[in-house]
Amino acid sequence: FFQDYSELNNDDRKGRIEIRHLLANTSGLYWPEWDSEPVDPANPLNSLWAAADPIRYILDRPMVSEPGERFNYSGGNTNLLGEIIRRASGVNADQFSRHYLFEPLGVGNFRWLYFSNGLVYASGDLYLRPRDMAKFGQLFLDGGVWKGFRIISEDYVRRSLAEAISPIPADIADAYGYTWWIESFRIAGRQVLTQSARGWGGQYIFLVPEKEMVVVLTAGNYYTFDHAKDIFTRYILPAAY
Repeated sequence: FFQDYSELNNDDRKGRIEIRHLLANTSGLYWPEWDSEPVDPANPLNSLWAAADPIRYILDRPMVSEPGERFNYSGGNTNLLGEIIRRASGVNADQFSRHYLFEPLGVGNFRWLYFSNGLVYASGDLYLRPRDMAKFGQLFLDGGVWKGFRIISEDYVRRSLAEAISPIPADIADAYGYTWWIESFRIAGRQVLTQSARGWGGQYIFLVPEKEMVVVLTAGNYYTFDHAKDIFTRYILPAAY
């Protein structure tokens, strides 16, 4: 997908990065996003926004591990995925998502952010209503089908919600799938499996397959303790059991 940036491939390991590694945040590209606050000048997200060519900035990062070997949360990986969508489909990720995801789900109120060169910022700041976040969760809970219409392949949903890499930081989750976090909680003397899509500040879509339940939480805890997950584990899950 990125032959036009081949001069940046100064490490053989870069040539072994596959889409699945980007989805599982195991690309091996150096991206210390969690080492500092997003507003910190040392955070790569800051440099990404300042770059004239964000894709070049990401692909020029050095490699620190073999692809697939180690988990490292990276907005760079997700923005490469957004650019792959554009290159594979011929349309930006915002248009692609509108036609193939949001319109079939009946979602008309959403907004993406854009880099200065017009590319979609794919790794965050997508604005959605909570009820539309819940639709997305229900879509995955139902194996990619919405009101009898298949939107996402069953195989991709299965792979997304299954463990792709572990261990990951123990205080975050048990494992990571394809952009979904996998975590079990002990409730009423039993282990309850959950999968969740998570956003900065306390934005969550929780799936509880055993109860066929979707839980959406939104918050603004960008620089304070994230209470949303605590609310889910202390109150919502126990109430369901």
